[in-house]
Amino acid sequence: MNILVSYNWLKHYAAIKDSPEDLARKLSLSGPSVEKINHIKPQFGNVVVGEILEIKKHPNADKLSIAKVDVGEQKPRQIIFGQMAKIEVGFKTSIALAPTTLPGNKEIKKAEIRGILSEGMLCLDQELGILNEGVSITFFDKNVKNGTPVAKTLDLEDWIFDAEITTNHPDALGMVGFAREVSAITGAKFLWLDNARHKWLDDACHKGDASLPALHQIASVGSWRWAPGHGWLQIFSVLFLWYGAFHKSRSFRH
Repeated sequence: MNILVSYNWLKHYAAIKDSPEDLARKLSLSGPSVEKINHIKPQFGNVVVGEILEIKKHPNADKLSIAKVDVGEQKPRQIIFGQMAKIEVGFKTSIALAPTTLPGNKEIKKAEIRGILSEGMLCLDQELGILNEGVSITFFDKNVKNGTPVAKTLDLEDWIFDAEITTNHPDALGMVGFAREVSAITGAKFLWLDNARHKWLDDACHKGDASLPALHQIASVGSWRWAPGHGWLQIFSVLFLWYGAFHKSRSFRH
């Protein structure tokens, strides 16, 4: 059985230092066979996180505004935008720096709009191909550095492993199990148990919250030894084997 595994998502569960290609090679030699790597890239060019420093009305257009935007360059860029989204000073959002290209081969160039120069574009999620429907815009945290590529900030570049999981490893069919396998093969620290987001699982198990999905766990046995089974178990085993052999012999007679 094959599963698709996100390299970026996998890094949330294991402290992976290997590149996608190196990790795929190590897994194929020692565990799940990675048959293919699908490299997913954002379909837009130079789009960065920009901070709105100033907003004023366009003198020649009632429905347009002019923003001064810090995009990590020596001086702010002047961007003209409309009324599709509510923008305020201090917001950080996606800025396409002219010249560049957006999905659908839409070219963004420096151009005068009603007599005022615009040096880029404030981008909706739909214009970047992040969402297909509706009208929405992404605002970034204040801690995100101005000029940081949006693709990097949103983890839009990813590598999807098409991995074959053998029938004796059903535990690796999920992200946590696959990450545990990665940790065992590469020596990367397994992060899932250290992640505070999963504390609610332990709390729910102890409180018996029936509204949550079932949690299946496995325990390791530290020490054990071979010993004769109980008498009733030995008798049951002999009877079971005799019963199976008896019916098998009868089926051959028929």
